[in-house]
Amino acid sequence: MKTFLFFLVLVLSACAQKQISEGPEGRENVREVVRGGLPEILKCANVEVAKNAKVDGKSVYEITVIDDGSVGDVKLKSTTVKNPDLNNCASNVIKTFKFPPPPQGTTAIIEYPFLFGTKNENVEAKKPTESGSK
Repeated sequence: MKTFLFFLVLVLSACAQKQISEGPEGRENVREVVRGGLPEILKCANVEVAKNAKVDGKSVYEITVIDDGSVGDVKLKSTTVKNPDLNNCASNVIKTFKFPPPPQGTTAIIEYPFLFGTKNENVEAKKPTESGSK
């Protein structure tokens, strides 16, 4: 039986204090929100695995966080996952996330790569990287 393992990396672009902030604190705030939503994203993947669909690959989502911390938009920026149902389901879950708000009058753009796979081994998250402000 295939065991579904899920791991992720974070690239944070543009972000502000238990507002979204750049740097380690901001990355941790974003990670905390995503960790809270992982069970739902895992459900998306497990549904596809149960259908014997392929779920291996990387999907990078661009998440726009609006002034109240809710997700205003989610775009699939790039993917190697050949499963549109998985990508659509994950996108719908991400739309429900609630982040700390960005600084007043701004939005935050977060690029978050999700790595999906069906392997029988432990996988560790890769070290997050940070990109410039927007």
